[in-house]
Amino acid sequence: MSNAKRLHLCAGLLVLAACGSEPTAPAAFKLAFFVQPTTAPTNARLGGEFLPVFILDSYGRVVPTATDTVTVAFGANPGGAGLVGPSTVTAISGVAYFHLSIDGPGEGYTLVATARNLDSATTAAFSVYDTLAPPAHVENLQLASTTLTMGGPGVAYTADVVSTSVGTMAGVYIQAYIDQGGAAIHGAGGAQVSCGAPTAIPRYGDLPPGTCPFRFTVNVPNTGGSLVAGAATARFELRQNVSLTQNVLLDSVSTAVTLIP
Repeated sequence: MSNAKRLHLCAGLLVLAACGSEPTAPAAFKLAFFVQPTTAPTNARLGGEFLPVFILDSYGRVVPTATDTVTVAFGANPGGAGLVGPSTVTAISGVAYFHLSIDGPGEGYTLVATARNLDSATTAAFSVYDTLAPPAHVENLQLASTTLTMGGPGVAYTADVVSTSVGTMAGVYIQAYIDQGGAAIHGAGGAQVSCGAPTAIPRYGDLPPGTCPFRFTVNVPNTGGSLVAGAATARFELRQNVSLTQNVLLDSVSTAVTLIP
């Protein structure tokens, strides 16, 4: 191709690299936590199953060719705890996957990710709690009616879910049970907590610090004879999913109800 034709072709194209050369791979510039650790019990995996650290270029895009060695350590360690799990890993396609937990309770932990020649990243503050003293509980439980129809329409209930944690608790939900004669009927009703900052889009299951008004409907299933008309107890358990297979009981409240056919 003549130089004149080559210059004419190059002028008609939008290219990021010099005309006539191959585009260069983006250069790694900084680290980032796109997934923040949330408040969880001691020894639970941070981030649920894993905590990813991303390697980004100067435009904030993941660098898919990056294989840097990344280290995560405490920034703030208010509980004097230990970080459990491999703290240094090699990134795969621009992402370093950490399987970490913290072995002691405390309020206001932060983690810092570092790698050679890259800007570091620090998480938001989060808490780790002892399962014997969880930082969330239920207050002001109220049912629209204490008379529940078996297999009939549900009854609305409201409650305040209160968190004393300094960080968001993810995967929080309420499960309702009907207890009668020593048998508990699971699945009477339940839902994930939904309350976020007014300027944010709330994610189901996210419980921020403070008080979260909660409302749902409890249904009494028709269980083919497991329940009978008469006195019973409606029990509401506040729980947190901390992994795909593990949840933690945060609080339990009960109220007397009457079942009718």
